[in-house]
Amino acid sequence: AKESTFCTVEAKQILPSEITIEAIKPIAEKLGYVLRDIFRSIDLDLIDLKFEMGVDANGEVLIADVLDNDSWRLRTLDGRELSKELFRQNAAMETVQEAYEFVVTKLRSIRPVKK
Repeated sequence: AKESTFCTVEAKQILPSEITIEAIKPIAEKLGYVLRDIFRSIDLDLIDLKFEMGVDANGEVLIADVLDNDSWRLRTLDGRELSKELFRQNAAMETVQEAYEFVVTKLRSIRPVKK
C-alpha cells in the first residue's frame, strides 16, 4: 500500500466518535494531491499544508477552513521559500511581502479548466 504524505493525522481524541481516520483520510489526500498538482502546474512546490475539517448536520465530513498562504508552505522548484516560514526565520518584511505577492501572481495565472 502506498503511504500518503498528505495525511498524517492521528485519531487520539480529536475526532467525534462516529468519524474515523478512514473517513477523513481520502478527503485530506485528495485535497493534498489536487493542490500539489495545481501548484506544480505553476512551477511551485507544495511542501505541506494544514486545514481543518468538520462534520455537517448529516454527519458528512467537510473541509471547514480557508485555504490561503498561511495554510501551506510553498517553495519555487529551485527551493526558494515563499511562505510564512520566511517570517518565522526573521526575514525582512519586504522579503515576506515579495514572496506573498509572487504567490498571488502565480495563482492568478491559473486558468479554469473547461469541461
